[in-house]
Amino acid sequence: MTTDAAYDQIRSTRGPTKRCSACATDHPVEQFAFKSVAAGKLHSRCRAAQRDYNARWYEQNRETHQPRAGTTRTERVQTLHALIDGWLTGRTCPCGSRDRLVAVGTAGCSLKTMVKNGANEKDISDELEIATVRCRSCSWNASA
Repeated sequence: MTTDAAYDQIRSTRGPTKRCSACATDHPVEQFAFKSVAAGKLHSRCRAAQRDYNARWYEQNRETHQPRAGTTRTERVQTLHALIDGWLTGRTCPCGSRDRLVAVGTAGCSLKTMVKNGANEKDISDELEIATVRCRSCSWNASA
């Protein structure tokens, strides 16, 4: 179900507005993000109140949050790159090359590009089940 259809369903069953738990104001339902589109559940705070809350939280926790967030991302990327590199070990491109191999996912892009774009471990593991191996030369030629 699309978000537009989900908002339509919410409007038809609960009405066109919802009260924000933070600012205690009625807003159109479109001003609330979804907790679950499938279940038709909206967050209790409107987007503006949630944005204000997030900004306040960040200001209060910046010193501890920044190093932790950077470390977490770096560790995630390193872990997923190691997973992909391990999968590539001992594999060969269809052209016969064993140098500069790339794991190519179903969307036709490198799995390391998917990691860079925020893919999680489950996404990468699922892609590795059906990924293909290409050397950089074959990978670049296929995309040209």
